[in-house]
Amino acid sequence: EREGNRPYICKIGIVMEMIALNCQHSYSMGQNVAIDEITIGMSSASKYRRITKHKKSHESIQMFAIGESTDGLQYCWLFHLDENDGEVGKIHKHVMRLVGELEHDAGYHIYMDNLFISTNTLNAVREMGHGAAGTCRARRGMPPSIEGLKSVNGKPNNAAIAHGVKDQGDWVYSLNERYNLLSVAWFNSGICHFMSNCHDADESVIERCKKRHRGKLTINAPLVAARYNVHMTAIDDIDRVLELLSTRLLIHKWYLALFFYLFDTGTNNGYTLWKKHNTDEWSQKVARRVQYMMLCEDMLKLSGGGDVGGPLQDVLAPSNLTATSDAGYLTANCLNPTHFMCRRRLNDRHFIAAHEDPTMCSNCVLCSHTQPGKVGQLRVHYFCRQCGVFLHVDCFEEWHQKLAPASPRFTLPAVLKKALSRK
Repeated sequence: EREGNRPYICKIGIVMEMIALNCQHSYSMGQNVAIDEITIGMSSASKYRRITKHKKSHESIQMFAIGESTDGLQYCWLFHLDENDGEVGKIHKHVMRLVGELEHDAGYHIYMDNLFISTNTLNAVREMGHGAAGTCRARRGMPPSIEGLKSVNGKPNNAAIAHGVKDQGDWVYSLNERYNLLSVAWFNSGICHFMSNCHDADESVIERCKKRHRGKLTINAPLVAARYNVHMTAIDDIDRVLELLSTRLLIHKWYLALFFYLFDTGTNNGYTLWKKHNTDEWSQKVARRVQYMMLCEDMLKLSGGGDVGGPLQDVLAPSNLTATSDAGYLTANCLNPTHFMCRRRLNDRHFIAAHEDPTMCSNCVLCSHTQPGKVGQLRVHYFCRQCGVFLHVDCFEEWHQKLAPASPRFTLPAVLKKALSRK
């Protein structure tokens, strides 16, 4: 029931394994990586469902992922399973599985939050040839002299004041020379605790915003805290991007929710690699949504079912696509902005409907280009639920069969006008 270092998950395990292997085959990780928790909202009954009241989605699938901090690439992910062999905790086992996916003795610097950090984890990661650092909770192996320094409502306690941690930017440390573990108590907005096995007790600075203060303030900070603030946000940044351009539908099954997340993650990784390998000025300015449409059109053409034709045949430029099997993604040799228009045929998802509010109307998207002088007289309250555009009943079929863009939110009025003028 297990494949490699990852537990096998029913119904979606084969797909997860395939995507994870492709990611590890195609990506070259930088030195700084981050491990963090991922929650995928779902409400169906499943043994993998977890109740997380402190998260945005109270019912969700929890996963742990490892990502590259510089480019924002997700390298591997694991399910949060309730496993405990009595010797080590389940969180420690998941961390070791993720670290085991990295190249042994490669010297990665792995940043984690206080859910994962403990002295046992730091020592185990060092034995695998990597360094680790992050925030730490109480009773995770910190020295009592550091663990006892706390703050209440932003004010340090007596122990912190006695050690000189009084104001923002003050910090103290303790070094365990036997295991080379650095423990730090740093006063930011409150007292934060850090542990590391790959940083020295060096000082750095960070910038902070303050209310009723113009600009940013520069405050002192230990080096481990400054590096943590820079590299720990990798997984959170990836989640933010996936929420903006998610392909997830309104589904109930838990494994479909997970499938759409894996699909979005793979697409985001492909976009990042595409920009790294296409360094020309135009490619660097291509929006993420546009590159996603390019990918969909290229997949249709390679499968033999996405030929572009009709009145836009003279407008579209050839793509001249080449597939690189070793990298696992597509590169385009000849692209221009009109490349993103493709033919869309009617299917069972496109239906015309009248808006519930009769006063809610807008210009017909097709007639507004064919009859630009009558824009004020073309207002209708019929629209396509799937595309989100207003259309006359007579214009519905022509729009979807011939002139609908590849994305409902991506329109090229100039191209439409040029194509319509040639009819």
